[in-house]
This record gives sequence, structure tokens and C-alpha cells, in this order.
Amino acid sequence: MEEKDPPKVFGNRVIEQVIRHTLGDTIKIQPADFMSVRVTFRRLGGSWEAVAAGDLKAIDVLKRVISAWGAMPHEDEKDELV
Repeated sequence: MEEKDPPKVFGNRVIEQVIRHTLGDTIKIQPADFMSVRVTFRRLGGSWEAVAAGDLKAIDVLKRVISAWGAMPHEDEKDELV
């Protein structure tokens, strides 16, 4: 049985929750989206440990990354326009 990386599992759960709360349930999140948000968050100095501890600065960085990601066109939106 393959062991999952706990920080990635935690990060994906937090990312999904923030997306659902800020952008709604209509956006489909692909595995590559989780990776993009995690990588960008870390490059901007974000820390999952700090998010888990409730650090407002880290949470703000994550929310800004997700807001920027949400402003980009997504595959599921293309299907609705046809």
C-alpha cells in the first residue's frame, strides 16, 4: 500500500475548502490545479505548518493564490459556452 505524503493531503484538503468557500462549488479542481496552487503558495513563502497553526499571514497568502487561480479560465467553463 502506497503511503500518501501528509503535507500534500492536508494542503489539498485546505485548498479544496478555501476554493469551495470563496469561489463556490461550480469550479472543478483537477490534480494539476492542486499542484499548481501548492507550488505557488510555497514559492511565495507559504507554509502548511503555519496554515495549520492558524497563521493569518500564511492563510492570506493562500487565499491570494487561490483567488488568482480562480480568475484564470478553467476547462469546465469552456464546456458551458458551447
